[in-house]
Amino acid sequence: LRNKYQAELDEQKLMDFCAAFQEEALGQLVRKLESAAHLKTEAKSLLIAGGVAANQRFRDLVNARISIPTFFPHLQYCSDNAAMIAALGYQHFRKASDVRVFENLSWDAFSRYQFEPSSI
Repeated sequence: LRNKYQAELDEQKLMDFCAAFQEEALGQLVRKLESAAHLKTEAKSLLIAGGVAANQRFRDLVNARISIPTFFPHLQYCSDNAAMIAALGYQHFRKASDVRVFENLSWDAFSRYQFEPSSI
């Protein structure tokens, strides 16, 4: 943004843009949680995990808008999912019989890869 709108984007506008982006991104997550809570009426509680669970604004929105008890881990346990995926990748690399398989960078991004615990 700074490069594209350098003359027009002062620090306050940049902060406003970032705050608006965060509000919309977190709002979408909360709307999905609200929908899930309405669809799964048998759910007695909700556990939030991952890096987003460390975001105080997200915690405030969830607590204000979700009607079932919601639990967040202590901040020290709110790790970024990318770090967990990297750790899993390292374990696969370390145990691979032929590491040349990791030279192929043409994999598609897919959020539902299946990893068998016995494979690492």
